[in-house]
Amino acid sequence: MAHPKPSEAGSREVSGMFRRRSLLWLIPESAARWLSWLVVLLACILPLMVIVLMAFSRSAAKEQARLSRVLSERLCVPVQLRLIRRDESGQYALSGVVIDEAGSAGPSLQANRGTYQAPRLDLPGQLSLEGGTLSVDLESWTKPPARQVVRMLHNLENGTDLRCLSLSDFTAQLRLRREEVSLRSVIGRAELTEEGRIHGALAGESQHGRLGVKLEVGDALHAFTVFGRPLPWVKNLTTPTMGETLAQLLESPDGKLTLANDLEAGSTRNNNWRLDVKTTFDLGRLPKEIGLGEITGKLHVSLDAYGRFGQPPTLHAGLALADNTTGTLTPPALRNLNYLLTGQWGLPPLESKPQTFDALHLSITVTPEEIHLKGTGENQPAGVFGPGGVQLLSVPTVESIPIAKFLERLDELSRRHREER
Repeated sequence: MAHPKPSEAGSREVSGMFRRRSLLWLIPESAARWLSWLVVLLACILPLMVIVLMAFSRSAAKEQARLSRVLSERLCVPVQLRLIRRDESGQYALSGVVIDEAGSAGPSLQANRGTYQAPRLDLPGQLSLEGGTLSVDLESWTKPPARQVVRMLHNLENGTDLRCLSLSDFTAQLRLRREEVSLRSVIGRAELTEEGRIHGALAGESQHGRLGVKLEVGDALHAFTVFGRPLPWVKNLTTPTMGETLAQLLESPDGKLTLANDLEAGSTRNNNWRLDVKTTFDLGRLPKEIGLGEITGKLHVSLDAYGRFGQPPTLHAGLALADNTTGTLTPPALRNLNYLLTGQWGLPPLESKPQTFDALHLSITVTPEEIHLKGTGENQPAGVFGPGGVQLLSVPTVESIPIAKFLERLDELSRRHREER
């Protein structure tokens, strides 16, 4: 039996003592050697990895700051974002995008995620945002373009970093004075045209129906047009002319509202909003306190209105009886309506019972000073017509009615109604 050499025995004894006094004795000797080398390797590599990661982090932070600065310069409003990654094609993955200026009346936007495609070849830069919120004060579009807007157009036109902005899966809040409309599932797109203007479109679902938006921004003009069925804001905008009671009787207006800093409407300039809508009006819902009497029937109303915020607008309404329907007028109602439109009480009732009418031809234009009446077509007399074309009420169209005189007649009808009760 061979005995180990003294040097070998000493080496094994030392190795054994080392393993008995460390955790390495728990695993086989060969595995312990590999583990020892792994520990040494990690001790050398980990600092290098930390250095590389720190360098990459600093590079990403610089790129993030650079991209935020570029977008802020192009939009002339602070842009905050977080850079997730960048690929070889120059596309950046983003999160936490905020486009907003504190204390500003301009649009405010926040997005959960997005992508930015840097310009390449003949393709300009594009920012696409998803899953966020957009808040817009519509009244701000009725003011002259701010220097910020003019500067933004100049920056966009003279650089290719950003020429297009698109939105998807957004919610939006559109505010116009006291009324706010919320939209969901919003998609939109805005881009700079070759003429140096921004054209955009937006669409979303409101509580009552779908709304669409078109916008245009230029050096001297910016306009915001809302399309919808039903269209909001109609009642609030027409209240200064029609009064609270009549304005609230307009049903489901369908059409468009344009807001602009300088909108030409008819022959009047310096207006900043315009309505073009079609709606219905139920005569049976007229409050008895007005004093007109018993009237039934549903009217089609073609309504145009325009004006400046804070001032009574000009309003034009074409009235016609709804298709395939008739209405009724009691003798007192016929007499009172004649007085309201002509100032005369001398219209005797044709019969003592309510009269049926199957046609109404009347066009009304209301300005801050007066009311103009006329028929709804060429050579069509204004008035109310019964079966067979019998004219129950003829409306004079030669002279206009001053607003003050019209209100006096309404007060007189209301007074008589109170006395008769």
